Amino acid sequence: MIFKPEHHTRGFTLIEIVITLTITAILSTMIFTYFGKTFTESVTPILRLKQSAYIQKIMQNIMAAFNYNGNPKWSANTTYSVNDIVIPISRNGHSYKCKTAGTSGASEPVWKTGIGNDTPEASPLIWTDNGPPLAVTVLKTRVNTPGYYKTLSDPDYVVLNNKCIRFDLTTNEELASEDVSCIYKTLKVTLQSDSGETLMALFVSE
Repeated sequence: MIFKPEHHTRGFTLIEIVITLTITAILSTMIFTYFGKTFTESVTPILRLKQSAYIQKIMQNIMAAFNYNGNPKWSANTTYSVNDIVIPISRNGHSYKCKTAGTSGASEPVWKTGIGNDTPEASPLIWTDNGPPLAVTVLKTRVNTPGYYKTLSDPDYVVLNNKCIRFDLTTNEELASEDVSCIYKTLKVTLQSDSGETLMALFVSE
């Protein structure tokens, strides 16, 4: 009788399995520690750029409201969003703010004057008289109004400064005391994004 030798396949011992799992855990921790911060922070500059661009857009809206010539002229067959500001093609000394979003018609509407008066256009687009160029006191009030220069879908921002200031005529430096009555007609506005980016502008009335 011939006996064939049996071949046994050797498995892993419990100790070998434990050692393997331990080494794997250590390597995983090392990899995460080394690369994890890089992966997490790699998107930070992009987010900062987006938020920086956003507060620039908000500041541009504020500047456009303050400076009559900074607003674009009304255009036919154009889609407008809430809070967009335009001036008539034939200037009448007023700017108009989009109250209800929509697309403009083929011809310019007959603009109604009087702050707060509405000018209906191609349905559902409605404009409201935004008034003439702003005094800094009016601009100051609007900057403090939540949502005035942004839509609800836009990210939030913080108004760090919104105050009338005055300068030392000798040193040209800003004085610590606020010009509460805006006698010198100089408004300082500083915006801050969620990421800490700040943007400052000065508005001076004649």
